[in-house]
Amino acid sequence: MTDLHPMPGQEPIIRFEGEGVRILSSDLAVELCTFLEFPQQLTLREQEYFCGALLHRRMIDEELLASEYAQLIPASDVPVDMIPDQKIFKLMRAEHAEAMLTHGYVRLGSIDHYRKFEDKEVGDPSEGNCVLSAFDGMRTVIAEVRAGLNDLLFCTSLGDADPEVMKKLGYDTAVEIVDVPAFSAAIARTIQSKASSYSSCKYVRDRAIFGDATSRIERQHFMNGQIAEMLGDARAFLKPQAYAHQKEYRFKWTLSKLETEYLDIECPQLKDFIRLVSS
Repeated sequence: MTDLHPMPGQEPIIRFEGEGVRILSSDLAVELCTFLEFPQQLTLREQEYFCGALLHRRMIDEELLASEYAQLIPASDVPVDMIPDQKIFKLMRAEHAEAMLTHGYVRLGSIDHYRKFEDKEVGDPSEGNCVLSAFDGMRTVIAEVRAGLNDLLFCTSLGDADPEVMKKLGYDTAVEIVDVPAFSAAIARTIQSKASSYSSCKYVRDRAIFGDATSRIERQHFMNGQIAEMLGDARAFLKPQAYAHQKEYRFKWTLSKLETEYLDIECPQLKDFIRLVSS
């Protein structure tokens, strides 16, 4: 169905398929969105089927193998804005750690930046992709999105810095974040973020979640990109199981403009919320 995907600024494509309505559109925050709307609450098995159809680029009246049904997890299983018991640290080169500790220099990466990154340990070509199924009390909406294109990320790890892993990745230093909310808020002020969140990542077979919508879903929400957040920020913290060894803890800040690469910032307040772990 890739031939049906419009470009930003074009009129959306609307298709009626059985009881569902499929709408394809694109804007600055959501690169691609396939939208299915049903006038009732679907069973979990029905949601797995329709989400699987989107994941495998099938029409929704096609038969799916059992293995092609989506493995859905509840959006509530993603611990957004929760602080773990484990340490949160960033592996770095010594010179970058010194710059961060002394001046608050830090690099934030965009979704597009991580999609294109050649190092497979850092890059993820499916970053930002997700299928969401939400019930708003009256109807079920299922949306396939490539979202967060105006987000900036800072990726850290949970636990303790492994010297062997550090050596393998070419790092010689780890910096611990000792005050997560303050760290996030300081960067949010510096870059004038309109929203921010943080969470440990959930490692899944399919980037697909379901749950109750955070508010009533309107067609206009889809048209202006808000449909990507109909289950909150959970979709931003899903990662393929192949990355589970990274034990990622992620910070996310949303800007009012599109970001395509990375942003280097200076935030002197950060030195109050971090400490050197090893070098």
